[in-house]
Amino acid sequence: MVPLSDGRIEEIAQIYDKLNRNGPAVAQVDSLNPQTLKMEDRNVSHVWKLHSNKLVKVTLRNGYSVETTPEHPFYTVAKNGTIEQKRADMIERNDFVLVPNTLRSLPSGIEAVKSEILEGLSSHHYYLVYLKKRFSEKLVLLVEDKGMKQIHSKLRTNTSFKAFKNGLAARRIRLDDLVRITDSLEIPRDQVYDQIHRIAYRLSHARPGRLSNLIRLPRTWKQFEDLGYLLGVLWGDGSYRASFTNGYRPLLETATQIFWRVFGVSTFLVKDKRRNTYRLDHHGGFSLIKFLEDTYQYPARQKAHNIVFPKLVLKMGNELVAAFLRGEFDTDGGVEKSSAVISLTTASGKFARQVSIALLRFSIIPTIRQKGKYFTVTISGDDTRRFETAIGFTIPRKRTALHALARRAVSNRKTGIMPVDWRTLLEIRNQLGIPYSYLESRVPFYRSYESGRQSLTRPIFRKIVVAFEEFLDSKPSTATAVTLLREWRQFLDGEIRAVRVREIAERTGSFDVYDLTVPENHTFVANGIVVHNTTMTDSLLSGAGLLSPSLAGTALAMDFMEEEQKRQMTIKAANVSLYYEHNDLPFVINLIDTPGHVDFSGKVTRSLRAIDGAVVVVDSVEEVMVQTETVTRQALEERVRPVLYINKIDRLIKELKLNPEQIQERVARIIKDFNALLDLYAEPEFREKWKVSFATNTVAMGSAKDRWGFNAVVAKKKGIKFSDVVDAYLNGKVEELKNNAPIHEAILGMAVEVMPPPHKAQVYRIPKIWHGDPDSEYGQAMIKCDDKGPVLMSVTNIVVDPQAGVVATGRLFSGTVTDGEPVYLINSRTQGRVQQVAIYMGPQREIVGHLSAGNIPALLGLENVKAGETLASVKQFVPFEAVHYVTEPVVTIAVEPKFNRDLPKLVEILRKLSLEDPNLVTSINEETGEYLISGMGTLHLEIANTLITKTGMEIVTSKPIVIYREAVRRTAGPVEGKSPNKHNKIYIEVEPLEDAVLDLIKQGKISEYGDKAEMAKTLRAVGWAPEEAKGVWSIDEPFNMILDVTKGAQYMQEVRDMVLAGYRWGIKEGPIAYEQIRGLKVKITDVSLHEDPVHRGPAQIMPMTRRAMFVAFLEAAPTLLEPVQKITTRVPNELLGAVTSVITQKRGKIVSVDQKGHLVSVVGEMPTAESFDLSEVMRSQTQGRAFWGLEFARWSPVPTSLLQTVVEGIRKRKGLSLEPPKASDFMEA
Repeated sequence: MVPLSDGRIEEIAQIYDKLNRNGPAVAQVDSLNPQTLKMEDRNVSHVWKLHSNKLVKVTLRNGYSVETTPEHPFYTVAKNGTIEQKRADMIERNDFVLVPNTLRSLPSGIEAVKSEILEGLSSHHYYLVYLKKRFSEKLVLLVEDKGMKQIHSKLRTNTSFKAFKNGLAARRIRLDDLVRITDSLEIPRDQVYDQIHRIAYRLSHARPGRLSNLIRLPRTWKQFEDLGYLLGVLWGDGSYRASFTNGYRPLLETATQIFWRVFGVSTFLVKDKRRNTYRLDHHGGFSLIKFLEDTYQYPARQKAHNIVFPKLVLKMGNELVAAFLRGEFDTDGGVEKSSAVISLTTASGKFARQVSIALLRFSIIPTIRQKGKYFTVTISGDDTRRFETAIGFTIPRKRTALHALARRAVSNRKTGIMPVDWRTLLEIRNQLGIPYSYLESRVPFYRSYESGRQSLTRPIFRKIVVAFEEFLDSKPSTATAVTLLREWRQFLDGEIRAVRVREIAERTGSFDVYDLTVPENHTFVANGIVVHNTTMTDSLLSGAGLLSPSLAGTALAMDFMEEEQKRQMTIKAANVSLYYEHNDLPFVINLIDTPGHVDFSGKVTRSLRAIDGAVVVVDSVEEVMVQTETVTRQALEERVRPVLYINKIDRLIKELKLNPEQIQERVARIIKDFNALLDLYAEPEFREKWKVSFATNTVAMGSAKDRWGFNAVVAKKKGIKFSDVVDAYLNGKVEELKNNAPIHEAILGMAVEVMPPPHKAQVYRIPKIWHGDPDSEYGQAMIKCDDKGPVLMSVTNIVVDPQAGVVATGRLFSGTVTDGEPVYLINSRTQGRVQQVAIYMGPQREIVGHLSAGNIPALLGLENVKAGETLASVKQFVPFEAVHYVTEPVVTIAVEPKFNRDLPKLVEILRKLSLEDPNLVTSINEETGEYLISGMGTLHLEIANTLITKTGMEIVTSKPIVIYREAVRRTAGPVEGKSPNKHNKIYIEVEPLEDAVLDLIKQGKISEYGDKAEMAKTLRAVGWAPEEAKGVWSIDEPFNMILDVTKGAQYMQEVRDMVLAGYRWGIKEGPIAYEQIRGLKVKITDVSLHEDPVHRGPAQIMPMTRRAMFVAFLEAAPTLLEPVQKITTRVPNELLGAVTSVITQKRGKIVSVDQKGHLVSVVGEMPTAESFDLSEVMRSQTQGRAFWGLEFARWSPVPTSLLQTVVEGIRKRKGLSLEPPKASDFMEA
């Protein structure tokens, strides 16, 4: 819940969705100025939607709570009374967190309110209005002057022309028609509102009846205030038909008077003898009920659980808010004498939170508690006096009880305590030399506060500070205590209070988290708590400015802008174009924010095809981790130049307490470890050239959270040293550091000076990613990044837009793509037409009409395109090399809709998911009819489930299961296979593919689309016989090959496609456990085919091929392969044994152990099947002090001792017999 400056209290997700739906709009929030500690109205520049797999919930003693990512900062109060920022995951129980003491709102004027009511009512077609006579006559003249038929046709109304004309003559018109007419005549809406005599609800043209009586609209401020009170009592004791039930007759009489004064409707009482209460019914019918529903969000059903604070009441200022709350407390509230509190009970949790935030307008900080299905808001302590003054009760007995309670009130023990340690008071008094007697005379019982026997309340603390200040006036001092005293004074004069933390809770999973960017202050109020906001990408945007003018000012950041930090991740990679001026030269920088988690490394791989440089972000505390190695390896494989940004330097100072020399040592070690990755993975020609260092301006460091950073150039220019950074944090000068060295100057400056522009990068990248002739016309066009060359583009990302359809994004290496351009989809062997050329600017697509080489266009209109596709304006073009993923889908879940009617919808959703994310493999289990989703890891699948459920579909999923592969360990065959009609024979031999050949396939050095002669030459170089090397028919996923080594076989080319279909049928589901076959080399050594094509059709050739292949497979020592993951762990020395024990207990092995600073780096391997509960086990064994990460390493044979158990488990899960088939089961007699 976020309070906006116009008074509304909105859920941040709704703000995000509204901006996402309607585009940028101005929004202001209540924001704490950290310098003055006063609340201010501040503009919001961005609304963020983040994804995280871990959340921290901070709950205060008064029930306020905020759930956020672990890195999100809060404002806390230290034991000496100073204010500091603290990460959510560093906050502890009994810490004190800041909450606002008051909220300000900018109330809407009555004209704006009337216009808003009219706009809301006119959005429905069922309101009929009767106009005042003089206005109606004037309107008829104006309409006749413009042409009545012409205006009627422009309205596009369902009302016939005759009814429209007669209605105007009778001063009767549909409200939506009236608003459209008066808008076209430029009559202000508030004036139109005042000319409405009566309004009625109509679903048809019938005459007014009992359920659609005519009602008046409120006009004066007094009527709106009366209505505010009436709404309060209806929210408390009203029914879904806006009847009012209460046993207190004077309250019923007050409601009767308001119904008449505001709406002009009468009421009647109905007595409930059983309950001894009265129900007040009104004669407003559906007209009044619908008015309350459409204007004030009155619930249409289940009223008690669905009420919310009316937005229009919140926007009309504190007088109306107070009137509404008075009515609500009169009905559902009261004074609890035993507890000495004012309480309000409601069944709506959202309403309770909104009430608690609305009370902050009156400097009242309530407590929220939940018991069962009900929520209670209580007000205690000196807040009861503020409640009596600003809101109060109307009912005499409640008013008397409140007055007695307020007269006895003392400081609130939950929100009125000052968290200043007694030792600090003692230290300050001693520094200033103040005698006890002086303080005792001004602060009664002062010794009890300085000794810690009594807690410091806010009034007492104020007296103590005043006494200290008065003493300083008579005896000035230069002690450091004077500075602290000034901070205390600012705290007391500020519009904040400190509330103790009651509980800290963490949960893991897949979550959406929302955030706001509030420039300058970088604070806003969420659920009544002051929270901070910062992100690295936010800094880059503020430093560079968005390229598109339509997004200037307020912008909305979507999934692509999620910041990659510990336990927080980007799920979808997307791009934004930044305009940046460096040394007075303008640059356009295409920035792609990619996921950091290894489960989404496929998105990183595809994104790297589109870019020329990468900023690799390394956490200064965790140092180079497994994800760092993965993304660096991916970048180097695509010949993308990496630079290094070392983040979270602030943690080294605040958490690890390192001095400048130790920080410098840590940074040097990170650079050394990063360069070691370049030594390991970079090609020889780039190995030394691309190594990073401060000297070459390829390393930057800083804190994205605090928005500062510098590289060598910035440090030299601004004169920044490590000692300056440490000094800034120790002496509260972080703001100065941020202003002196903003992070965008370091990152974007490094990008401009170090990273190559497209025309230079494509010179060395094209030969790597394209296997055509570099000296050809097409090769030279791409190497030169020629705008006038043919359109040649690699598609890297697909988004399925609900309105626009498929949007293909990728790198344009040559030519200029324009609207209407016909292109060939080379891989799919189809043709399409580009309907629209755009670029992504945040979540928005900006239509540009055309775009030249070197850019990242977003193309609409290509329905059959997939990620990895090659687009070209010429037909005969060698496609770009396939993207090589560092991992494969290794975990599967079964998913089905909760309701069978949703099955077609699920199929379509899965189709869109697999289109957007090729690493998410969907299939159907033919035996069970289940839909299977396979992903890179459990998190990948959790995100997929979340995306499905967000469409509104309820699904049922199975537990995650590991994917296995079937393989052989030796050669078998040739084996004879016969067709079902016995007229055809095939002889097949199988053997495992050599590791060298598997590597060639992984590296893309051999593929179906490459030159056949070149592939044969490459295979001969690794030991293949010439007849095998030139006989390759197909290379299929996952890493299988089929070869034709027959000699003089007849009709072979005619049955080739059928043989391939049978072979692919077989490798899709192997014979042992119906798992996919991997690493298999299938050789066709001979065939005997019937001369009549009728007898050698698909029904004969396909099963024959599959059976022969299975017989050979089962005779070749078959086994299962399981996925093995590499685990990299960093722990303190004393926990080394615990980590190695965890790894070995999970069938893992230790690969290496290295000392890195004060931590030990342990690298190991373990099967994926053993890693599902690794997080809990590792955390419990290491007390949460281990940094660790996983990535896919390789496929490894299942141990012989476990093979039978694993096979039986898979077959049982799939509904197969436990005993796997024998070779004889597939042989033909």
